[in-house]
Amino acid sequence: MQWDYGASFVYWSLSLEEQFYLAFPFLILLTRRLLPYALVGMVLLQLFTLRTPMLMMFRTDALALGILIALWSAHPSYKLFQPAFLARGWWGPVILVGLLACLAALGTDQLRIVSVRIGMIALLCAVLVLIASYDRDYLFPRGAFKNLMIWFGTRSYAIYLIHVPAFFFTREIWHRLYPDQASFGDQFFYHFVLTAGALIIVLSELNYRFIECPLREHGKRIAQRMLTGREISAGTDNPIHSR
Repeated sequence: MQWDYGASFVYWSLSLEEQFYLAFPFLILLTRRLLPYALVGMVLLQLFTLRTPMLMMFRTDALALGILIALWSAHPSYKLFQPAFLARGWWGPVILVGLLACLAALGTDQLRIVSVRIGMIALLCAVLVLIASYDRDYLFPRGAFKNLMIWFGTRSYAIYLIHVPAFFFTREIWHRLYPDQASFGDQFFYHFVLTAGALIIVLSELNYRFIECPLREHGKRIAQRMLTGREISAGTDNPIHSR
């Protein structure tokens, strides 16, 4: 793999998180109660926009859809649209497979189904997130396979960060074991797959347990102290409590 940025060439997408943390606080401050309307406008504007290579760096429509779902979940109408029918029969898995098939078709360069495929991908992903937000196992029943998918989901960020260095490290390992080997052909396919797979699983698990989880808990404690401080301050400022 020859890239100008070495093992970091896939990490451009981490800038999407920065768009969320940097852009949306200002949007909230500027729009206040008009935030939902601003988010809808942002989605509509980007939905029908043809993504140039530069515009591909901006996915604020998908971020806005996620925020709209979070805001809607606090409204009474959210429960009225709960897709309870998905709990009956195989509706959930069928919908899941259908949406994933649509995403796969939109993601390929060979099939040009629509000209605004990035916006359509954001909408389909928003549907999946909306269904999952009810936390009722609508898309897939509980069981061993779902537990396995949950494991991959909780470690997905670590897998994303680790998989490319793991591939480079795998090649380095086998190059050290076979220094006279100028190139590695098909006979090394399973060697590379098993080595890279083991590295990804082990390192992702270590990252999740000893980096992600502790930092997440640390963030929760900071947020809890901030909320407690606000509650104490609000109680002190209240004339009823100050008597």
